[in-house]
Amino acid sequence: MRASFEFDCVYGRSHTRDTGYYYNGFYCVHGSKNVNYTRDEIDPDGITDVEELYDIDTCSSIRPINSLEELKRFIDGDEEDEDYYSSLLYGVDNNK
Repeated sequence: MRASFEFDCVYGRSHTRDTGYYYNGFYCVHGSKNVNYTRDEIDPDGITDVEELYDIDTCSSIRPINSLEELKRFIDGDEEDEDYYSSLLYGVDNNK
């Protein structure tokens, strides 16, 4: 079963508050082009500091991702959206 949900998150030194999108281990922050993969648990009912997640930068969109549905289409590689959701896999581990 694939899990998907929106969650409240903070990031950066100022702890900017925003909305995050989670889909089957992949997540991004609203308006971001970067999609990360984590095995850490994200609480859909809490506030997650995304800077504290152990994650790997896995891909980038050519345009910002602004909804959970857009994240799902991006990860699943929806062929109809190929021009909008082209990805570049580069697998950078930010935790070393």
